[in-house]
Amino acid sequence: MLAGCGTPTPDYPGPRVWAVCGGKGGTGKSFLASQLAVTQASRGRSVVLVDADPQGAGVHGLLGLSHRTPAIEDCLHGELCLSDCLHRTPINNLRIVFGNAGTRPLSPFTPARAEAFAAQWGNLDAELVVVDLGGGMAPEVLDLFLSAHEPVAVTLPEMPALENFFQFCRAVRFHTLNRWLSQEGLSMSVETIWNERPKEEIEDLSDLSHYLPSVCSRRGVSLSEIPGPPRVHLVLNHLTSIDEVQYGFSIRSLCRKHLDVHLLYAGYVENEPKAWKKLGAVQGRPRIHVTPRIRQEILRIGKNLMHGGELAIDSVLNV
Repeated sequence: MLAGCGTPTPDYPGPRVWAVCGGKGGTGKSFLASQLAVTQASRGRSVVLVDADPQGAGVHGLLGLSHRTPAIEDCLHGELCLSDCLHRTPINNLRIVFGNAGTRPLSPFTPARAEAFAAQWGNLDAELVVVDLGGGMAPEVLDLFLSAHEPVAVTLPEMPALENFFQFCRAVRFHTLNRWLSQEGLSMSVETIWNERPKEEIEDLSDLSHYLPSVCSRRGVSLSEIPGPPRVHLVLNHLTSIDEVQYGFSIRSLCRKHLDVHLLYAGYVENEPKAWKKLGAVQGRPRIHVTPRIRQEILRIGKNLMHGGELAIDSVLNV
C-alpha cells in the first residue's frame, strides 16, 4: 500500500474512473484525456485528471499549466497519497495530479504498486477521475487499464496504428485470461497455449476461450467459469473523411469476432488544424484551442462513456 493511504471498502461509491490508454504513442491519448476532463467539468461534474503516463508529464501543457509538485512520482514512491497530490486549475470543477517531470526516476508500476494506485482512485473526492496511462502493453499497465470502470483505447486511422491497436486488444484479452489462470493457481500462460494450439481447431481468440477449459481438464484441473470478453471503448482520433469514420465499425466487428474483446465504438475526433494552433497561455506554455465541433465530438464520447453507449452507424455525419 502506498503511504498508508488505505483501501476503499467494497461498497464505497467513489468516483467513476475512465482510463485512457493504447499500445502506440502519438495517437492523442493525452489530448483526449484532458478534453474529456475539461468537458465533463464544464458540465458541473467534479473531475480529477491524473497524468500517469510513464513516458513523462504532458497533460498539464495541453491545459496551459506549468508543472507543480507534489506530483505522481511522490505517490508512486510511497511518500504521499494520491489525494495529497491534487492541484486546483483555473477551470472550474477540475483538479489535476501532475505527471512525472523527470526530476527523479519514476518508480515503475509493479503489480503491487498498480493495485495500490488503482485502489486510491476510489478514495478521491470527485465524481469522475480521468487517468492518462499513456501507451504500453505491460501487465501492470493493463491491470490499471482494466481496473477502470470505463477503459478507453485510442488509435489513428492509419495502418501502423491500427495494427498496433489490434496487438493491444490481443494483449488485453491475453491479460484477462492469464489473470484468471493465475487466480486458479495455474502457472501456465495463455501465450504458451496459443502458440501450441492445434491450428486447424483454434483460429482466433474466441476459439481459444472455448478451448482453454478442455486444456486444463486434460491436465486434471477443474476451473471456475472462464471470464467473458473484456469491455473496451474505442476512440478514433485525427479523422479526415467519412470513410475513416466507418473504420471504427469495422474495427469493432474484428475485435469482437476474432480477438474476443467486446469493443464499443465510443466516437471519433476529426483532424481540425485549428485545434493544434498554439496560443499564448500561462507563462507562454502552448495550449490547445478546441473548436466547437471537436468539443461536441468530445462531449458525445463522454456521454457514451457515462451511459455505456456507442456510436450508431446511422448517426455518423460527414466530417
